[in-house]
Amino acid sequence: MKSAALPLPAHKPTGVTHDDLWEIVPEQVRPSGTLDMRVWPWHEVIYHSEFWSHRHVALDVPDPVRHEFVWWLWSLHVTGERVSPGAVSVWLHLIGRINTSPVQRGQPPVTSFLDLDLDTWMTEARSAYTARHQRRPGVSFRNDYANPLKRIRRAVGIAYHERAWWQADLWDPVHDPRIPTRRHEPRGRATVDWSTVEPDWLRAAGCGLRAAGQWWLGTLVNADRIRWGTVGRYRTSLCAHFGPFLIERAVDQPGAGHRPDQHAQTLRQ
Repeated sequence: MKSAALPLPAHKPTGVTHDDLWEIVPEQVRPSGTLDMRVWPWHEVIYHSEFWSHRHVALDVPDPVRHEFVWWLWSLHVTGERVSPGAVSVWLHLIGRINTSPVQRGQPPVTSFLDLDLDTWMTEARSAYTARHQRRPGVSFRNDYANPLKRIRRAVGIAYHERAWWQADLWDPVHDPRIPTRRHEPRGRATVDWSTVEPDWLRAAGCGLRAAGQWWLGTLVNADRIRWGTVGRYRTSLCAHFGPFLIERAVDQPGAGHRPDQHAQTLRQ
């Protein structure tokens, strides 16, 4: 299971930064202005085909974004995963143009893949693509480029997450080495996503009831009391039964003044 864990920096009281991610990449392979996809280790993290033309990719992006992106590519080498070279090329070309929008609006430039949510990234990417090529992207644009962006954001989110693993929006037992799993785990590659829980207030990161569910399940996993597949079933029950139960009864806000462990008692009942 843990052979695919991300190479993460050590916890720091001041928080992990893009510089810490950059330090994980061996100095001898850190690209400066251009990423040469023909050389080790980068040629091992892309899919090759006879139509492959993205051999050199300019890294004309802010340093924090460059550090995150190169660290992610290095993590693909460590975990044995791959990505389309076209996605690498397109995103690095578009980020510079995407950054012009907030700057023109008087806002700071994008300095992390987590600065924008996925939908905003894709909206800005479509606009940047249209401006660059003088035509709108095809219908497959989102399918081709949203998934690599999701993977980058997931990895960077894990790297920057400084709280307990169970407090994260997405539980990824394959890539997050902090999540304890058994050697042969049924459904051990399944993720658990807490960001899609309904209703909206239950989905909010600060909601006591959601925190209770995460705390309770995280405690059971840490104590080796339940298997990972069971975690997914509990999360499904929360979405399929508990959320609709609250909506049906017009419960539109969490109870006040309760700790996660007190809410957990309610969930167990």
